[in-house]
Amino acid sequence: TLQLMINDRYQLLQLLGAGSMGQVYCAKDQRTGQVVALKRVQVLDAIRGRSKRSAAEDDCRALAREFQLLVSLRHPHIVNVIDFGFDVGDQPFYTMEFLHNAQSIVAYGRDISLENKKELLRQMFTAPTHLHQQDILHRDLKPENVMVVDGCVKLLDFGLSAGLTNAGYGLQGTVAYMAPELLKGRP
Repeated sequence: TLQLMINDRYQLLQLLGAGSMGQVYCAKDQRTGQVVALKRVQVLDAIRGRSKRSAAEDDCRALAREFQLLVSLRHPHIVNVIDFGFDVGDQPFYTMEFLHNAQSIVAYGRDISLENKKELLRQMFTAPTHLHQQDILHRDLKPENVMVVDGCVKLLDFGLSAGLTNAGYGLQGTVAYMAPELLKGRP
């Protein structure tokens, strides 16, 4: 069921999309009046079934550290993560800037010149480069996670991000877009 309010702050307005890692909603921040995108992350479903509460708490703390890192990221071609938290059911979520009139990079690039396509790719490649400099792997880089708003690329969907030195959550992402070394079990 659709929970209309998250933590007495975010009013869920509309489901924008859902995938294996969670759901994304258009929401209104009751404190600021700002319209945001709110992603409810599903990664803790497996954690809840663990027999040791301390392991689940450690994973929650690790996820909170990851969210804090995402909130600190500022780059013109990465969607701005604004806030994060856990709702009353311990379901993690984070909010990010709402991208009005966004299109996937593929849809946007269909009817533009070759020079403009090159510029989109240049913008797109600066985002994962910046993430790697912060020791972050996106782990689900695909056209649906690269949006264009007013000619500006925005990389989004950090539900699978992990530190470069972190083994993370195992083999995850979209198989068609995975690096071959990951499919072979290599770093």
